[in-house]
Amino acid sequence: GNFQLRIHDQMIMLEAAKATTETVDALRTGAAAMKAMQKATNIDDVDKTMDEINEQTENMKQIQDALSAPLGASADFDEDEL
Repeated sequence: GNFQLRIHDQMIMLEAAKATTETVDALRTGAAAMKAMQKATNIDDVDKTMDEINEQTENMKQIQDALSAPLGASADFDEDEL
């Protein structure tokens, strides 16, 4: 009975060690993949892209403001008077 208990305990420890090893290997793989992606992405490129997005967003706001401006006779109305 004692021998079986020791073998069972050893099996549990081996399974835990295997799970730990697989976890560490997976973390290493993830870290390597992240590092490779970061090498492919330059912070200057990200900044440039964000500047372009902000510029296009501002352009779209200006276009929307221009399109929403009243035309013709309705341009003469004062909002406070209405």
